[in-house]
Amino acid sequence: YELVSKELYIEKQSSFILKSVQTEIEYPLSSEQQIQPVKMVWRNLDSKVKVLPSWKRKGSPDLTSQDAILASILKPGMKEEEKALAIWKLLVDWRYHYYPAEAGDEIHDPVKFLNVYGYGFCDDCATNFTVLARKAGLQSRTWGLSGHVVAEAFYDKRWHMFDPDHQAFYRNKLGVIAGVEELSQYPELITSTPRDPIGSSSQQIAKLYTSTHDNQFSERRPAIIDSVLAPILEPLDQVEFRFTNPEFFHQKTIINSVKPPIVGNGTLKRIVNQTQNLKQTQSNQRQWHFKWPYVFLRGTLDLKLKTNDILPRVFISQNTKTWQKIGGVLSEDHLRISLDQWIQNQPTAVYECFIRLDNPTKTDPADTIHQMNLELLFQFAPRALAHIRNKNNSFEMKLTSTPAKKWRGMEVQLLWKEMEH
Repeated sequence: YELVSKELYIEKQSSFILKSVQTEIEYPLSSEQQIQPVKMVWRNLDSKVKVLPSWKRKGSPDLTSQDAILASILKPGMKEEEKALAIWKLLVDWRYHYYPAEAGDEIHDPVKFLNVYGYGFCDDCATNFTVLARKAGLQSRTWGLSGHVVAEAFYDKRWHMFDPDHQAFYRNKLGVIAGVEELSQYPELITSTPRDPIGSSSQQIAKLYTSTHDNQFSERRPAIIDSVLAPILEPLDQVEFRFTNPEFFHQKTIINSVKPPIVGNGTLKRIVNQTQNLKQTQSNQRQWHFKWPYVFLRGTLDLKLKTNDILPRVFISQNTKTWQKIGGVLSEDHLRISLDQWIQNQPTAVYECFIRLDNPTKTDPADTIHQMNLELLFQFAPRALAHIRNKNNSFEMKLTSTPAKKWRGMEVQLLWKEMEH
C-alpha cells in the first residue's frame, strides 16, 4: 500500500542576531495558512562571553519560575477565587494527559512539569495546582478519589474543588464552586450535564466522588526546589530545538511505553577550547561541571588529543561523591565517549553532571587535551517553547544580564512549513 498526501508544504526560515538586552520580532503570517513549526536554533557567536537568553511569545505566561508564572497570570487586586481559577486555567492550557515520566516528585515542580515534559496524570496536575496555589498564598490540598485525584483551594471559609486534568469545576445553586465533600453529597452538580469538558461520562465522574469509603485528602508538600528555567549559553554554544520527529523521551515509570504524542528533542553542542580553564582539583585532574535546564536523554563527549601517547581517564558523577569510569573509542587523535548508558542508568532525571579527567602520568590533562566537544540530546515541551504558528507570532528575546560591549551577539534561526492550498 502507498499513502499519498496531496498537501504541498513550502519550507521557510528567518533569522536575526540579538546584540542588545531585548529584541522584539514579529512574523505577520496569514491565519488561514496551516503552519507546522520545524525547529529553532540558537547560536552564541562569541568565543569568550556567555549569555542567559529568555524567549517567549508576547502575551503568553512566563513559565521560567514559579514566581514568574504567578506574576504573569495573577493581577493586582484579584480575589482568592480568581487566583485559583487563573492557576487552574494555566494547567488546563499548558499540559495534557499522558503517562508521567517519573513516579516521584520530578514532575511536581511546575517549571519542569510545563517546560520539560508538558504531560502527566491527574495526580500530577492536582499536585502542581497545590504547589502554585500555596505559592500564591492560598491554602490548598489534594483529594484522592476512587481512581482520580483533584485539587482543592480554601477561601471564603470553605473548600473548593479544581480539576485541571478533566478541565472541570462545579458550581452549586448559589454559584459557589463546590468542594469535594459537597460534590459527594450532591452529585447532581456533576451530572447536570451528560459529559465533562474532556468527554468523560458525568455519571462515572460522580461515582468517584460518591464512593467515599476510600476517598481521602492529603496536604503533603512535594520534595522539590523552586527551580528556574535559565539556559546558559557558553561561548560558541549552539542549541537546536526540534518540533518534529522526536527520537527519544525520558520515561522511568513504564518500560517500552509509547512515545508521548507531544514531545520535543533538542541538541546542545558545547566546545571547550581552553581545557586549562577547567577547575583543577589535583595536579593530574581537571573537572568540568555541566548543567542544563532540560532533562538529559543522550550524550557524546569527544576529546581531541594533542598526542596519542597519553590517554586520559574519564570519570562521571552527579554529585562529585561517587565517580564512575567511562571508556571511549580512540580514532586517530579523537577519544569519543558515550554518556548514553550512564544517563539511562540513573534512577531519576539528569540535569547536570561532573566530568573528571585524570592523567595516569600525574601530569595536567590540559597538557594532553587540545579541545573538548560535548553533544547533548535533551527533552523539552513544545507547547511551552514559543514557535511559529498560525497567529500571534510576536516574540520577545531577552537577556537576563547586559552583555559586554564587544559581544558578537546571538543568532536565532526559525524554520517552519506553510501548507499550500
